[in-house]
Amino acid sequence: ELYHRPRTQFVAGFIGSPRMNFLPGAPVTLGVRPEHLLLGNAGQGLECQLRWQERLGDATYLYFQGGGEQDHWVLRTDGRTDLPVGSRLSLTLPPQALHLFDRQGLAMPRTVELALD
Repeated sequence: ELYHRPRTQFVAGFIGSPRMNFLPGAPVTLGVRPEHLLLGNAGQGLECQLRWQERLGDATYLYFQGGGEQDHWVLRTDGRTDLPVGSRLSLTLPPQALHLFDRQGLAMPRTVELALD
């Protein structure tokens, strides 16, 4: 329950390894777990650059740098994934896997509709 429906942003970032990815916005912060991020086609999603990868056998963790200095993303993928460091890729955030947190870091109800363009 703590992992799948955290009630606070602190718990969402504390439970799980690697921790949940966060994208701060004005009224809300979006959260998405590394295993729920998807690699997208160039120009579709968040543009990022692959900084390094951690191959663990059954899984590979891809570590990305986004546009901002503090914009870091981790994606969990198949263990056979092997991409060149420095690759520019897009990350897609599936709406059904997003967590929303308000300015105080409290989880917002899932009934909130998102418009992701």
